[in-house]
Amino acid sequence: MNSRIKDLTKMSIVIALYVVVTLLMSSLSFGPIQIRIAEMFNLLVIFDKKYIPAVSLAVLLVNFASPLGPIDVVIGTLETLLALITIYLITRKMKKLNHKLITGIIVSSLFMFIIALEIVFITDQQMPFWLIYLQLIVGEAISVSIGALIIKTINSRLKLEEII
Repeated sequence: MNSRIKDLTKMSIVIALYVVVTLLMSSLSFGPIQIRIAEMFNLLVIFDKKYIPAVSLAVLLVNFASPLGPIDVVIGTLETLLALITIYLITRKMKKLNHKLITGIIVSSLFMFIIALEIVFITDQQMPFWLIYLQLIVGEAISVSIGALIIKTINSRLKLEEII
């Protein structure tokens, strides 16, 4: 099979998984307190930059279901795109998988300030920005850490660099 078709297939699978996991767990996936388990797919960019558009497109699609409306489609997607590009740029020269995973967790979590700002400005939240941001950081760290554990476990048996 042509490598371009293989790449498109892999990216399509990631998009589908992200959307399905997020929508199945929609009560946890949106709002000031969220644990969007599908955020674990953010870590795929440490293996290949082709997952930047794949995960960004998945976020765009899933955010059409966001209670925050069309603004979340735009802001949420841009936040993800910026976070993924940052993770890729920081980790691309790192050698150790653990360092890449930890960096991915930290970057994904810190970038949640954009979502916190979005929530503060477009909702009637009575909570201050810093409390919303802290809740989002914790939720994101949980989600991406679960992904890191899964990736580490799978990578101990298979070489993900060769598969992904």
